[in-house]
Amino acid sequence: METTSTLKPQTNPTEILDGRRLVVARVSWIVFAATLTLLQILSQIAMLQQLPNSDLAPSQFAALQAMGLSVQTYNFLRFLWEAPLALAWGGLGLLIFLRKSNERSALVISALMVGNGMAGAIPPWQAFAAAYPNWVWVIPIAALIGNLCINSFFFVFPTGRFVPRWSIVIAITFSAYNILNSYAFALPPPLVALSKSTEWFFPIFAIGSLVTIIGAPIYRYRQVSTPLERQQIKWVVFTVAFAFTLFALTVSTVFWAPGGNPEQDVSFITMYLQPFGWMFSLLLIPLSIAVSILRYRLFDIDIIIRRTLTYALVTALLLGVFFGSIILLQQIFSGLTGSGQNEIVTVLSTLAIAALFVPLRNRVQNAIDKRFNRKKYDAQKVLADFANTVRDETDLEKLTARLMQVVDETMEPRSVSLWLKKEGGRRRMTNDE
Repeated sequence: METTSTLKPQTNPTEILDGRRLVVARVSWIVFAATLTLLQILSQIAMLQQLPNSDLAPSQFAALQAMGLSVQTYNFLRFLWEAPLALAWGGLGLLIFLRKSNERSALVISALMVGNGMAGAIPPWQAFAAAYPNWVWVIPIAALIGNLCINSFFFVFPTGRFVPRWSIVIAITFSAYNILNSYAFALPPPLVALSKSTEWFFPIFAIGSLVTIIGAPIYRYRQVSTPLERQQIKWVVFTVAFAFTLFALTVSTVFWAPGGNPEQDVSFITMYLQPFGWMFSLLLIPLSIAVSILRYRLFDIDIIIRRTLTYALVTALLLGVFFGSIILLQQIFSGLTGSGQNEIVTVLSTLAIAALFVPLRNRVQNAIDKRFNRKKYDAQKVLADFANTVRDETDLEKLTARLMQVVDETMEPRSVSLWLKKEGGRRRMTNDE
């Protein structure tokens, strides 16, 4: 018995550049990237030259001396933590350009990544302003380009086009406000005065940025994306959510760890743990973008999301069961024996966790598939029902009809054809369209 099916195509239209348009696009990209990279290199050099300078508070300086470190070492470590992020954005943007420079969407996304990494850091620009006072006017322009790249990304990813089109107004508004709010050291006096008069806009800016990051990909995913574009969006959105979670956990050390506030203390946490956590979490974002554009093992993201949600929920539930059972059993044993701590309680709780792990994981996994991956959940049910049919059904006609129905429900082809080989060597074909 042989079956064939013609699947419904999943198109992903990509605008391919060629001829003069390709040459112009590549040259423009190179000029854009080279200009921003040169400015960033100059700002990083200026920052290195200012390492002996210190803006530490007296308490921070005293803590640094107690650790046996100099101000120059402290500033150099800060520089080392900040540099990799810019290099990652720019380097991965260059990689996308080298691999897919003939695709319009890849060119736009790679340019945004270069602009994001090379024009968005405030401390290097402050050092640039101090080292090159005659070129201060360049900073707002370069910073505006960088902020436009940052604020436009979630409106244009992954096609390189604004969706919806009017979202470009939001990107420009947020970028202009961020320049007024964060780059006053490089602005002329009238704009500095304007920035002070627009401080009331900051809550709107913060909330609007959050809504943009969450809402734009959701709108694109639900309304205009092709199947392949949806997988690209899944990669980036999942990674951004994971990165922000790690970032939030790192920031939380300010509240629960001694010496965790970099504004007041200098400690192992503020010099190593927090910077590494910030850098690592934020590095995940450009890495996920590069993976989604280059499309290496792109469809594995469904497995990653499924397993992450499953094991996160299972871990949380088992921890709740573990500590709840310890408290409950401890009270029971204390009432019966009159003793305090009892090792039997810990043993019983551990055994309960081991017994519950597999059935709880299966239930959580089924619930996640049923809620977030309904198509796959329904397909699994159909295949399970077909397995029961094969085991019990003896009528060949009913079995072949059921087989074609299963193929149609699980794979959704345009047509299904089934060939059955007879004893004489001839074949009978059944076709259902």
